[in-house]
This record gives sequence, structure tokens and C-alpha cells, in this order.
Amino acid sequence: MIRTPPRRVPRRQPPVLPRALAPLSRDSQLAAEIKGLVTSGERDAARERYGELVAAHSSGGLSGSPTSTCATRTTPTRRCRTPSSRVFTHITSYREDLPFEVWFTRILVNACLDLRKSRSRRLRWTVPMSSNRDMRAEPTR
Repeated sequence: MIRTPPRRVPRRQPPVLPRALAPLSRDSQLAAEIKGLVTSGERDAARERYGELVAAHSSGGLSGSPTSTCATRTTPTRRCRTPSSRVFTHITSYREDLPFEVWFTRILVNACLDLRKSRSRRLRWTVPMSSNRDMRAEPTR
């Protein structure tokens, strides 16, 4: 007679409860509202609300704003422009459950890195102009 080993019954895992999320910031709530307006086709109303969001994150002359600090650290020679148009065109990809500030900063960093890359590409292919003295051709006799 052949004995078979007893069958193991898998243990039941306790149900995974959703973790309590921190309440979203005012900017995140506003971004979610703007996304809803854009997806529903109300782009004009979305642009008006978007002005409030940009005002909170743009430098506006304040050197301590998150936008200007990040742009200065990424491109130290010259601040890149606030990528507000990029943010508005890609607002539909914003996930409402995540903080808007992180998403906005990532777009800003990518815009600054793109600027840096294009600058280095341009410098690589630029031929320096020579002075006027070098450009004069010597007469041949």
C-alpha cells in the first residue's frame, strides 16, 4: 500500500486594507478639478482655473518658490521658463491620487533637462566664426 502525503491547505491571508491616504493639498484638488474640466470639454473654464494653479507655482519674482529653486538647480546658468504650457497640455495624464507638486516638479525638471540637452547638441554642431582678418583672401600673383 502506497501512502500519499497529506494535502497542504494554503493559509488564508488576511485581507489587505487600503491604507489611509493623506488628504490632498489644495493644489492637487485644483489640478483634479482642472483635469475634470478638460476631459469634459470645458477648456475655457479649465484655463481660468489653471491660472490660479500657475500663480501658486510660478516664480513671480520670488526666489524661494519651488519652481525657481528647481529650475536654478537644474540649469544653473539660466533659468528655464516655467513649463506651464506643458503642464496644461498633459493635465489629462495627472493622477488625482498623487500630489500635484511632485508631478509638476517632474515636468519642470524634464523641461530644464531638455533645454540643457538641446543647448549641448547645438554647441556640438556650431562652427565658430573666424575674425574678419582671417576671412580676407590673399591676392594671388
